[in-house]
Amino acid sequence: MKRSTLLAVITAVLLILTNSQSLLGQTLLLNENFNYTAGTLLTANGWTAHSGGGTNAITVTTPLPLTYTGYLSSGIGNETSLTTSGEDDNTGFTAQTTGSLYASFLIQVSAANTAGDYFLHFCPTSGVTTGTYYGRVFAKKDASNNLAFGISKSSTTPVYTGFTYSMNTTYLVVIKYTYNSGTTTDDVASLFINPALNAAEPSALVVSNDVGTDATSLAAIALRQGTAINAPTFKLDGIRVATTWADIVGSSTVTAPTVQASNLTFSAISGAGMTVGWTNGDGANRVVIMNTSNSFTTPVDGTSPTANTVYGGSGEQVVYNGSGNSVAVTGLTPSTTYWFRVYEYNGSGVSTKFLGTTATNNPMSQATSVLTTAPVVTSPTATTITNNSAVLGGNITSDGGASITERGTVWGTVTGVTIANNKLAEGGLTTGVFTQTRSALPTKTNIFYKAYAINSVGTTLSTEASFYTLANEPTTHVTGFTAAAAGSTSINLNWTAAATGADGYLILQKSGAVAPTGTPVDATGYIAGA
Repeated sequence: MKRSTLLAVITAVLLILTNSQSLLGQTLLLNENFNYTAGTLLTANGWTAHSGGGTNAITVTTPLPLTYTGYLSSGIGNETSLTTSGEDDNTGFTAQTTGSLYASFLIQVSAANTAGDYFLHFCPTSGVTTGTYYGRVFAKKDASNNLAFGISKSSTTPVYTGFTYSMNTTYLVVIKYTYNSGTTTDDVASLFINPALNAAEPSALVVSNDVGTDATSLAAIALRQGTAINAPTFKLDGIRVATTWADIVGSSTVTAPTVQASNLTFSAISGAGMTVGWTNGDGANRVVIMNTSNSFTTPVDGTSPTANTVYGGSGEQVVYNGSGNSVAVTGLTPSTTYWFRVYEYNGSGVSTKFLGTTATNNPMSQATSVLTTAPVVTSPTATTITNNSAVLGGNITSDGGASITERGTVWGTVTGVTIANNKLAEGGLTTGVFTQTRSALPTKTNIFYKAYAINSVGTTLSTEASFYTLANEPTTHVTGFTAAAAGSTSINLNWTAAATGADGYLILQKSGAVAPTGTPVDATGYIAGA
């Protein structure tokens, strides 16, 4: 064989391997990205009309294809758009009669109806299709314009998801038809929405095993434009049909990251919590584990630890699992040192691969702050009481771990004094005993008072105490004071009352020829005859 001929043969074989969907993986049956001229009909690009031919025919649309990060058929070529009441088209692939058949696609619904209808399904034959349709995918909305997707094995009665999806949002939808070998009605259709990419097959979101007759062969996938009162309006792109999950959402082969997260930092530190930050490594995600000691267990590959930012009190705990670079942790104890370590990982679910190495400032520790409370104030005192003033005070026995910002006293004329009653700062900012003169008090009045102190945590009042202010001293004395015997055991006393300022009179007596001496003491209650 001539060299040029050999090269031509090799080139031809490479082209076949490059373009053949079945030879590339043996399991990928269809990869439709609508990579055709915008405005052309699907029927001009390998699709066949099987219903409503020529009426509102389906075309290749532009300007942008639908995209979904990481999906193998994202953002390639153009897309197609479907509305209601028009032509239905299908395109074929190698017929499948056993096992499982998968189809995935990107969809963005712009309008739907509350009744709902199906818009995509498998066909038993390609070209002109007849008979029952299988793996029908439905869409409908609720009164709030929320979207739900549904699946049926072969009937027009689907099993729907909740109304948890939004209009004009791109979703990755996967359907699965499973052949079972029991009765002629035991096959199952399953629906997945936004499954994890590059991961093992998860549990289906909803499944349908209606009693309709099972398929004997599936050889095409079809797009349907249903009735105006039921069907959705949508854009669709990136159709993949395969016999394995990996050909739908990517290979399940995942490698661990090679660069670990580093440089842990701490902020918003309090007695009960803190925020931990770090510099991300080259993993897609990471977990953060904390402990009260520098002791950590590397997460096991194939697991996805559940995180809880409220620390349980002791031992290792995962406090973060995601793609970010910080986490706020609560439930901590004051004046306690906590250790943190970050692990990078790739994949999800059973495909996760963790990097277990340490890095600069990973792990790192940080202590919580000292617990602070409001001050403690005791022993309210009142001295040097006059008719309109008194020296009041108290004793700050603890600042609560935070500096005193104000101290003083409050008073009122009824019990139940609060911080709002005649508050006056004394001026000092230390703990211990303090006093201050309070003036402008009402005369001969029962005064209730408390001492107070304030720090950054709060305000504390002492217990309540009370005293009476004195009356004003009389300004004149009585006159004409006389005494006359009224018998052998009594004396009559008479006087002219003071002109002003007296509320009462106190008379002192003493047996003998010497007059009483001394002056009554202010603020003293005397009892007659005592």
